[in-house]
Amino acid sequence: MNVLSNSRAISDQDTEAAPGKIGFGRRSMLFTALRRRIWKWHQDRAALSALRTMNDRDLRDIGLSRTDILAIAANACGFK
Repeated sequence: MNVLSNSRAISDQDTEAAPGKIGFGRRSMLFTALRRRIWKWHQDRAALSALRTMNDRDLRDIGLSRTDILAIAANACGFK
């Protein structure tokens, strides 16, 4: 077995787990996906917070109203 195939065998062992258990590769992917979702949630909350603190004139300048903020929040949460 050469070095490349040996490293592939080790890699396959890490990602394949016994039934009911999550392998290291899959766990890493789940953690990355969770971290991205949390980061997006924080970004969405920051954007909505910024919109809520704007006065009506500033909102009108960018083409929004107070009721549009609720629609933006619903869209960001996936409630289309």
